[in-house]
Amino acid sequence: KGADPTSHTFELVVRGLLKRSQWRRALQLLDLMEEWEVPQSTRIYNIIISACAKAREFGQAMALLKKMRSLSIKPDVVTFNALISACASAGRWKDSMSL
Repeated sequence: KGADPTSHTFELVVRGLLKRSQWRRALQLLDLMEEWEVPQSTRIYNIIISACAKAREFGQAMALLKKMRSLSIKPDVVTFNALISACASAGRWKDSMSL
């Protein structure tokens, strides 16, 4: 039997996927982490939210913020900077004011 995956293992895989612009697959890994009861962190959400911002996926970035909050994962300054970038890339500056 192999070693159990850790948050760090998932982060490495997510980073690899995002280097190939595969943010949708990275989102699937968040679900897998939850299913396998691997602790999720602000850091992994920040990585994926930043990728969504670069991909101009405003709605997905905001959905991740909502999911973080529902799981009691606290957003930080990096989270909000990435969300502001997502708002900017989508031309939704007013939404950034409500973060």
